[in-house]
Amino acid sequence: MADFEPGAQDARMAAAAALLGGKRLVDCTQMITPETFTFASCFFQGVKFSSEAIFDTRGTGVPSGSFKQKFSMACDVGTHIDSPGHWFKDKRCIECLTLPELVGEGVIVDVSAECAADRDYRLTLEDLRGWEERHGPVPRQAIVCMKTGWGGPRPRP
Repeated sequence: MADFEPGAQDARMAAAAALLGGKRLVDCTQMITPETFTFASCFFQGVKFSSEAIFDTRGTGVPSGSFKQKFSMACDVGTHIDSPGHWFKDKRCIECLTLPELVGEGVIVDVSAECAADRDYRLTLEDLRGWEERHGPVPRQAIVCMKTGWGGPRPRP
């Protein structure tokens, strides 16, 4: 099934969900473009997204042509995770996190209305308690995601 076929993404998500016991999967990915907001761009002038083709043998008659690019951008872009080392010295950085720590049951706490009213909104204990009142206890070791609504719908390639 090609990427551009209608429903291809839905079919892949359904197949992946079946492998995981029928759980619902949520795709939080976003396209990164020169217009994508980065926190670093607020603090450091000149931090811009750029891409450059560094190798391209497609269409040159070379069997199995290849295309390689170099990207440069600030961190904290789009949907991402922060490791303890992002905030505290001598703590684990992202490359030290294991796959079992990054895959698991998850909950999405939607505070998009609060973030629309206050761009500096921070998730509160009351937000989590409210989520639990509506959905039940947050599962042990769950991955808790805060939905800000900032991204909105993103174009897909």
